[in-house]
Amino acid sequence: MPTLTQPFCKDAPGDPTKDVYHWDDKLTGFAVKVTPSGRRSYILKYQKRGIPVRWWKIGNVADISLKAAREVAVQLLADVAKGIDPKAEIEARLKAEQEQAAKEAARVSFGHVCDEYLRRGCPSFWRESTTKQVTRHFRLHIKRLWGKLKCDELTNERVQKDITELAETSPTLPRFVVLHAKAAWKWGRRANLHTCNDDCWDGIEKGRMPEPRSRILEPEEYGRVFGWFSDFWADPNRTYPKSPRGGSERDIIMFRQAVCAIELIAVTGIRRFQAHSLDHNNVRLTERRMWVREKKRTGAWLDLNELAIRTIKRAITLKASTSARLFDRLESISYLDWVWLQIRRDCNLTQRVEVEPGKWEDIPAVLHDLRRSFSSTGFHAGLSPDITGKLIGHQDSKTTLKVYSHLNRSERLRATDQIGGVLTKWGAK
Repeated sequence: MPTLTQPFCKDAPGDPTKDVYHWDDKLTGFAVKVTPSGRRSYILKYQKRGIPVRWWKIGNVADISLKAAREVAVQLLADVAKGIDPKAEIEARLKAEQEQAAKEAARVSFGHVCDEYLRRGCPSFWRESTTKQVTRHFRLHIKRLWGKLKCDELTNERVQKDITELAETSPTLPRFVVLHAKAAWKWGRRANLHTCNDDCWDGIEKGRMPEPRSRILEPEEYGRVFGWFSDFWADPNRTYPKSPRGGSERDIIMFRQAVCAIELIAVTGIRRFQAHSLDHNNVRLTERRMWVREKKRTGAWLDLNELAIRTIKRAITLKASTSARLFDRLESISYLDWVWLQIRRDCNLTQRVEVEPGKWEDIPAVLHDLRRSFSSTGFHAGLSPDITGKLIGHQDSKTTLKVYSHLNRSERLRATDQIGGVLTKWGAK
């Protein structure tokens, strides 16, 4: 073993395949370590009864002199001779600091975690409307329930109690609240905002989603809806309902475009988001078709009837800018729902149905029911499931049969009368 000198340490030879140690012949356990990349550093290897083998890096050769490194090594060996393990003390101190930091992180309020999640943790693929809706859930429910609590104060019992009370006001709301609150909680732990586990969210009973009360429009309801459209376009001095934003000229244009979009949904069976994002350049009136966007695939060409062509021509005259979107003033899909509420109220599109003996429910027509009604009208007209499915953009006719093949009451009565007539011919009395 050579006697280490400053020039030797700076140019100590190494091996490109492994670490090389040049031990000092004067100070036991003191050496220069040369890594395969050529980095040189002073190290100390020590061991004593009750103390396992320890490796201590004193510093890089380029940053500390040989004399200073020897002095540090001598001091460390003196502590080892007294039965002190320097590295164990440092590890214990670091562990204590980490535990203290964890305690401080656990004292962060869940409201702060939610704010940071909304600011920099939301998925980048969310649409603007989705972000607004989630932010509203946080403001009205999540932060109201748990925003002032520290993360370590949020228990499973407290969450379950609040969720149970929330389910009494809205059966569907707890699922969304728990979904977004848990996402913010997990993101906060990954972002080192808190160190609590997920126990407070385990096994939370979120209630059950109510069975969807989808329905189709009866012929007389269809008559009231299209009558409403005719009266709307025939009256230029119509009084518009007060919109959530007020009653400016821009809002009037947006309302008229929303009515036109809903009418297009009624006569083509497209979805809400497809009408909202319909590109003016992808509408081919001379070819009687238009390209609509899909969620799980690029899109599809849909054929247009004369009612759809007339509606699209009206939409073109309502365009207020050079934007590619046909309905360029519609700011959100939720605005379509708001306009549909006005139409549903004026046309009285709420059915009172006896779902069980003695149990009645009011089933209003939602905007998506126009799509179901369009496909069911295709069945009523004698079209096959394949053709009806193609008209509304389905790739598989099984989806059309399973989800969109509803019958109105008059068709059901006619069908059961037909079966009764066959049974009568067979001898039923």
